[in-house]
Amino acid sequence: IMRDSRIGAYGVLALVGAVLVKAAVLQTAIGFGVWTAALSLVAAAAAARTVALYPWVGLPPARADGLAVSVGRPTVASFRTAMILGLLVTGLAVAWWAPLGFLVAGVAAAAAARFTASLAEAKIGGHTGDVIGATIVVADLAYLIALTLWTV
Repeated sequence: IMRDSRIGAYGVLALVGAVLVKAAVLQTAIGFGVWTAALSLVAAAAAARTVALYPWVGLPPARADGLAVSVGRPTVASFRTAMILGLLVTGLAVAWWAPLGFLVAGVAAAAAARFTASLAEAKIGGHTGDVIGATIVVADLAYLIALTLWTV
C-alpha cells in the first residue's frame, strides 16, 4: 500500500470529505469576518504542520528501506524549536481574539496528531511521508473545527 501511488476510491472519498468539511467550517468562520477567517487558516496551517512532527519524531520509519530512513529524524532541540515557533505563530494569529479557542484548538490538533500516529503505528508500524501528510490534513481540520466551534 505504501509503494502504490494510486489514490483509490477511499483516498478520493477522504480527500473530497476533507475539502467539504474545510469549506463548511470556513463558511462559518467568514461569518466572524474575513480577517478572522484568514487568521484562522494561518493558525490552523501552522498548528497542523507543527504537530505533524509528532509521528516523525515519535515513531520509527515504517520500512527499513524507505525514504524516511535516509532523511532521518529531527533532533530534540529542533523539535522543541519547531513547537515554540508553531505556538508563537498560532498565538499571534488567534490568541488575541480567542484566547481559550487558541488553547482548545491547539489541544484538538495535538490529539488529532496523536490519533493519526497511533493508527499508523498499529497499521503499518511507523511513519512515512504519507502518514505525516495525513497528520497535517487531520490536524488542520481538527484545529479549524475546534476554533470555529469555540468561537460560535
